Amino acid sequence: MVDDNDSARRVMLSILESFGIEAMSAADSRAGLAEIEHADELGQPFGCVILDWSMPGMSGMEVAKRIKLDMPLQQRPKVIFLSGHKHTERINVSGAARLLDAVINNRSRRPDCSTRS
Repeated sequence: MVDDNDSARRVMLSILESFGIEAMSAADSRAGLAEIEHADELGQPFGCVILDWSMPGMSGMEVAKRIKLDMPLQQRPKVIFLSGHKHTERINVSGAARLLDAVINNRSRRPDCSTRS
């Protein structure tokens, strides 16, 4: 889980752990990328990375691009985009959908889950 919002990270980690999922978090994009690369180098790659849309310094979309296209990883994790805003249309129009495996939007407390294959 890579999100600059401390509360969002805590809540998401709690949810994931309640399902028995081993999870960790990073407070910013660069720290998240470093953790992904380090885990891959150790032969313990992440299976999935959950990214926030809007983070200072480097957007979640830029992180997704680096994970999917730029980083020299042995195994690329699935990328799930988490947003409190409706960005699905912008993602589709920009062509960024090819970088994402799933998008979770939260509008007015009704989650909308879109998956990509």
